[in-house]
Amino acid sequence: NKTVSLSDFTGKIVLLNFWIVHCGASQDSVPKLNALQAKYRDANFQLLTVNIADSEKQIRLFIEKTASQFPILHQGEAIAKQYGVWFYPTAVLIGKDGKVIYSGGFNEAKIDELTKKNL
Repeated sequence: NKTVSLSDFTGKIVLLNFWIVHCGASQDSVPKLNALQAKYRDANFQLLTVNIADSEKQIRLFIEKTASQFPILHQGEAIAKQYGVWFYPTAVLIGKDGKVIYSGGFNEAKIDELTKKNL
């Protein structure tokens, strides 16, 4: 029940991960996202996952099923359109300066490398 803005995370690297409940690749990415969250917990890094269109009930069931350990934003269709997201999961890594460093499929190794480089 809270509105979040990218400006809330100024000075941090932000990973936006766009997903939907019934996407196998989105489900498979959860352990990797949990690992990134744990690895960079004490760094200037913020992971925000953005669900596009699923109900709160579906999202709660997804969290229970996958043991997600990161912030999940819902009703993210408008922001997905702003970032040109059309497949799931899509990752958008944003630098401390607010500029996009990476945008594309969720690639844990690439995101980890770019995060380390830009911290």
